[in-house]
Amino acid sequence: MKEKFKNESGLTVPGLLIIIVLLIVVIVAVLLYFNNQKKRNFITMAKGYISDVRILVAEDNIMLPATYKEKVIISISQIKPGKELLKSPFGGDWVIEKSYIILKNSGTEFEPVYDYYIALEDNKGNCLELTEESKLKRNLVTTNCSILEYAETKDAYVE
Repeated sequence: MKEKFKNESGLTVPGLLIIIVLLIVVIVAVLLYFNNQKKRNFITMAKGYISDVRILVAEDNIMLPATYKEKVIISISQIKPGKELLKSPFGGDWVIEKSYIILKNSGTEFEPVYDYYIALEDNKGNCLELTEESKLKRNLVTTNCSILEYAETKDAYVE
């Protein structure tokens, strides 16, 4: 006498493949989410450094550019002297030579208008190329930058 099983349970190969594909999709989505969060934090830190420079300007600790197109370059190491700089959201140390803020006068000597630009790079290769404060966005954080070093920037023109 042969018994027939009508309700067999277990995973089939196609069912197992579907589960594996779903797991891969979920893992990739989670990794992308965390990477995007790090990029948002990178921009938040950039805005924080600009705010710190504004405070230094208000306290007269930074000389303001006086004439049209004159600029002052501030290394992020000057923003928090004597304090350990925070690491980038990706866990890397800032490359001091390539992490700075430019304060530029786009007005006149009598009616100055100050524009803030920032460039940041960490030693893991994550970076934000020189960008005007009003244009800071998460999608500008990349791993493929060609940031001029602080010393080279003194002669570079900022639009």
